[in-house]
Amino acid sequence: MPSIFPDVLFLGPAFAPVLLRVGVAIAYFLIARHFYKHRGRLASEHFPFVGKPGNAIAWLAVISTGLIALFIALGLYLQVAAVVGCVGALKMWWFEKKHADVLPYGRIAYFLLALACLSLVILGAGAFAFDLPY
Repeated sequence: MPSIFPDVLFLGPAFAPVLLRVGVAIAYFLIARHFYKHRGRLASEHFPFVGKPGNAIAWLAVISTGLIALFIALGLYLQVAAVVGCVGALKMWWFEKKHADVLPYGRIAYFLLALACLSLVILGAGAFAFDLPY
């Protein structure tokens, strides 16, 4: 199909997942940074089924979101990281009303982050990925 910008977008299908991957990784890095900065508030929050676990939940949140961001940025085990990222984004979307002071974004941002993670599962890692070919 003819394109208006054929010379500019000649590598579009190979690099579209890379741009999406970079955007999702930046969003998860920013969430991990927010969790790190506000880990005292996160540790004092009361969560359902867990209660008030203290610093363990704060560090678990920082490390897990940081690892999701790192794996998605590198393209390492991208489908697994994107599924875990989608579940995490949907969990943050669900708990945003009760824990809005701990979470950095609004509900629509987490919903869009979950959709971006699902599209990464379908599209794959794209170019510049370190994923295993099996």
